[in-house]
Amino acid sequence: MNAVQFLTNRNGTYYFRRVVPISLLSILKRREIVLTLKTDDFKDACMVTLEMSKELDGLFDRLKLGVGLITPPQQDIFTEAVKTHRTQELLREALELQGWIADCATQTRRGMSRTAFLCSAATNL
Repeated sequence: MNAVQFLTNRNGTYYFRRVVPISLLSILKRREIVLTLKTDDFKDACMVTLEMSKELDGLFDRLKLGVGLITPPQQDIFTEAVKTHRTQELLREALELQGWIADCATQTRRGMSRTAFLCSAATNL
């Protein structure tokens, strides 16, 4: 067994290798985590492995506790971005269904901005 847990050597290069806890398999969708350390120096590999192990322990603990990986403000930004994107998709679909995209191009050539046209079109839906 290795002197340092999670450290393996394959063809002279060190790798970090750690099995994912059974309780997290459905979340992480993998049995193990294997990453090359891109070094052949044992001391460097040991230091990196210990640091990676600590970070991974923290991540596993947060996942087990159900703690979010993003902060509430980040969740709000993401939610708003998804709503905006989905709203724009629905508006485009509605406009395409009613043939207004061609009208938009015509109105843009006549001087009306595309945004103004889309806003006026959306209020008529």
